[in-house]
Amino acid sequence: MYFKKTDFPIDFPKETDIDLIILYGKQINHDRTLSKELDSRMMKALQAANCYSNADIITLSGAVHNQYFEGEVLHNWLIDHGVQVQRILLDLTGLDVVSETLAVVEVIAHEKFQNILILSSPNDLPRHFLSLKAAIHSHQLEGISIFPMNHLKEWRVKIPILEQTKSWQSTLRSAGIFTAEFYKPENI
Repeated sequence: MYFKKTDFPIDFPKETDIDLIILYGKQINHDRTLSKELDSRMMKALQAANCYSNADIITLSGAVHNQYFEGEVLHNWLIDHGVQVQRILLDLTGLDVVSETLAVVEVIAHEKFQNILILSSPNDLPRHFLSLKAAIHSHQLEGISIFPMNHLKEWRVKIPILEQTKSWQSTLRSAGIFTAEFYKPENI
């Protein structure tokens, strides 16, 4: 069973003063280089950093897929490409969407960010977006706008039921709901 994803924009929000750019990790190659997809995401992140020159950037993710801390590789890539180190926040503790989301929400609450750009791929963006919205709501933070952004060309893809299930589970867990007996993937 499949359904079509919501289209997420590939253009930066206009007339919005983004104050935080969230850059989720992605698997690093075994030789510590970026995959083609991750390189594309980083180029879009660099464009975002230049477009919103007052925005902080948070790079996320620990060593999930191999021995490299994904957030650290992204952090270093941005610095190597001219982004000032004081703009970049680094969190290496997350090993999944929920732990990354909960860490980000703490930063958002502490720093009082209001306009947040999430930059990710179409396969991961729905889960990141829904989880962040749920966690912000669960923490009763108000006045926060989230702008999800796809780094690839606009496209619609079919999502298998497993990914639908993961998205719902991540969202529920980010909202602090760790068991949901009423939830059945086939009812989506």
